[in-house]
Amino acid sequence: ALQALARAAGVPLELRLRRGPELHAEILDEARALAARGAVLLVIRRRGRRGLLANLLVGEMVSKVLAQAPCSVLVVAREARLWQRAVLAGIDPQHRDPTLPAAAAALARECGAKLHLVCVAANEAQRAAAEQALAQARADSGEPAAGGEVRIGVAHAELMAAAVGCAADLLVLGRRGEPGGRALARARLGSVAREVTGLATCPVLVHIPPAVEPLR
Repeated sequence: ALQALARAAGVPLELRLRRGPELHAEILDEARALAARGAVLLVIRRRGRRGLLANLLVGEMVSKVLAQAPCSVLVVAREARLWQRAVLAGIDPQHRDPTLPAAAAALARECGAKLHLVCVAANEAQRAAAEQALAQARADSGEPAAGGEVRIGVAHAELMAAAVGCAADLLVLGRRGEPGGRALARARLGSVAREVTGLATCPVLVHIPPAVEPLR
């Protein structure tokens, strides 16, 4: 069925079957091999557990893939569709990544969607730093007319509220975005990315800066 869909869309498709006791390890091994050949995106379906906290949970396998992936990961919920309206980029005011707004802008342009940048500060005392981070992100995006706002509060809740406000159908976040957190030497998935990924019904791109200039 996948091969038929790919042929109809004119997309080259290579299917590979792997076996192993740890699903995330097999996915990551394949992703690392392909990343060495220029692959820049891994697409995976969200697998949250159902229960009292279902909307906040991402499956263990997906969490491990997100934490260790060598390239950006697009997490797709069952009800998600390809984005067409707006791309929302969550900007971490404490850990600037100039490649994130640029990547979000490229995705928006590709689909004719608008770009909306959101920077969340924990309190009013941090608003000035957030405003500065937002201005820099707008410059990094190459879209000086892009929409943007600073919000005050809990990061994941404010990002979700902003997504509703601008009708975003794609969210772009950094892997380690945790206001007040410390950057660790080992790769990990920050709580903001984990909670937004668990809550969102639209696709979420967890952006991981390329180590080298990726192949086109």
